[in-house]
Amino acid sequence: MPNTEHSSTPDIATRVARLTAAIPELSTDEVAALYSMWSEDAAVYSEAAGRAMAELLRRLAAEGEGETVTEHFVISRKDPYKSYRWDLAKLLQVSALLAPGEWEQYVEEIPPTRPSYKVNTQKLLAAARRKGGRVKELIEGAYTVEERGTPGVNVHRIRGEESGAVQS
Repeated sequence: MPNTEHSSTPDIATRVARLTAAIPELSTDEVAALYSMWSEDAAVYSEAAGRAMAELLRRLAAEGEGETVTEHFVISRKDPYKSYRWDLAKLLQVSALLAPGEWEQYVEEIPPTRPSYKVNTQKLLAAARRKGGRVKELIEGAYTVEERGTPGVNVHRIRGEESGAVQS
């Protein structure tokens, strides 16, 4: 691995930190170029990190270890999260085999709730526009729009343009 401790050129983290701090002063084209470049780099690094993780898992398995220590790292296997799905018919058979009151210690019966509905919003709103009147009024009063997450941007380079990368 390259040793950058005594290098006169700033490391990547320092260059990125400088550019990040300068974003408010950059032109929109320069900010878009950074976003585009960093998004592409993030995808590359993510894939590379996935391959490195797979190799580390392979080595741990080959050594028959759950943990290994190198000169610079302690590497341990992290088990995946578990989610259980129960076969209700089989599970209910267990209740008859337990002492009175014991089943309730392990399993809580939740009574059914109101029915749920899946609405095809596009079709229903089109029907409201077609029918108009009271139907439209009721449909338009029956929903609210909620935005989730944070807004993003789509950045596409104009064909034929050279890379607009910003220099640090």
